[in-house]
Amino acid sequence: MANGMTAAEHNNRIKYFYRRLKEYETNNPKKYDTKEVFMKEFEELYRADNQFKLCDKDSILILLRLNIRYRFVHLHQFGLFIDLKEQIKD
Repeated sequence: MANGMTAAEHNNRIKYFYRRLKEYETNNPKKYDTKEVFMKEFEELYRADNQFKLCDKDSILILLRLNIRYRFVHLHQFGLFIDLKEQIKD
């Protein structure tokens, strides 16, 4: 559990964040400021589970796609703390 959140709560928060970001882009003519507006919340969501133990596949893909587009977290640091031995079961 990250920051008192269950896996379902964490995944729902990521999906809600994504919907809000897309809505902001659609309704805001100044799309260049999207990164500044959403950076803090993205970092909170990312740091709450930077090993991706709570995230489902959709949430990981959302975070990855948003990070590729906006560079909230440096690409060489994104996913750095994933323990692949634990994630991949034989």
